[in-house]
Amino acid sequence: SLRLFPSALLQAPAVLAAQQPHETLLVLVDSTGFSPGFAAGAAAVGGQSLLTELLDRGLCLPPPWRARLAAEALAGCSVFEWVAEGKEEEEEGAGGGSGEGGGGGVRASLLAKVSCLLRSRSLHAPVGGILLESAQMAPHADAVRAATGLPVFDALTLAASFELAAALPAPASASASASASA
Repeated sequence: SLRLFPSALLQAPAVLAAQQPHETLLVLVDSTGFSPGFAAGAAAVGGQSLLTELLDRGLCLPPPWRARLAAEALAGCSVFEWVAEGKEEEEEGAGGGSGEGGGGGVRASLLAKVSCLLRSRSLHAPVGGILLESAQMAPHADAVRAATGLPVFDALTLAASFELAAALPAPASASASASASA
């Protein structure tokens, strides 16, 4: 049977719980298809972006964690967007598509934007991890990890954690109690 995990955001509460209390989780969302005003990150009450406010409400985070979530809508980091604009995505081995800084394409665009965000003073606390909330960004997670030195979470890390948990053997005491009750 096919099992689907609807959003990499399901990891956000666990990541925030595992981070240091002074660290921020940076959530990057592909803004392809967003209205221009929303994609620009219109400011909301308290200086949070509208996107951060919506994610905070949707995730039902406890109050201490709310200030530790920062979300950014990124344009130019989607294969769909590049194709719609007539640009060609560079192949991984061709001229800098490896994520090491040079070249062009979606990966280079994503890395440049992440670097700019991490250098900006708009984040109120040090970033302890990055969550890529877009299937379009997931293929570039390793390049973001390498470039930033930060843990990066995406749909693949979500699926891998579920796969790992499902593959773990039951403890001997659980097996014994299950067969005793049968």
